[in-house]
Amino acid sequence: MTVGGKYKIVTYIIFNSPGGEYMSEIKRKKGESFDAYLRRVRRRWQQSGKLLQAKKVQFLVPKPSKVTKKRSALMRKRAAEKRAYLERIGKLEEPTVRGGGRSRP
Repeated sequence: MTVGGKYKIVTYIIFNSPGGEYMSEIKRKKGESFDAYLRRVRRRWQQSGKLLQAKKVQFLVPKPSKVTKKRSALMRKRAAEKRAYLERIGKLEEPTVRGGGRSRP
């Protein structure tokens, strides 16, 4: 598109997501109104399914690897052993209740 005969509108949209990168390039046709161009762009995005895929994986949390699972299990085990040891020797302080949270019946 030329605005005042100088500028050309080209729409690039890049969806970065854990599932990959999706790119779309749509050029405005000569003499096409901006509203018609926008309708065509939105229709193209919807038909391609790229927007839907990007929304789908937007908040996707990848599964932890075996190493990560083992590491977190080891940390939990060590913390439990330390807590048990401190409790045995009498150095474990009683946890204090913070705030005046509402009591539930």
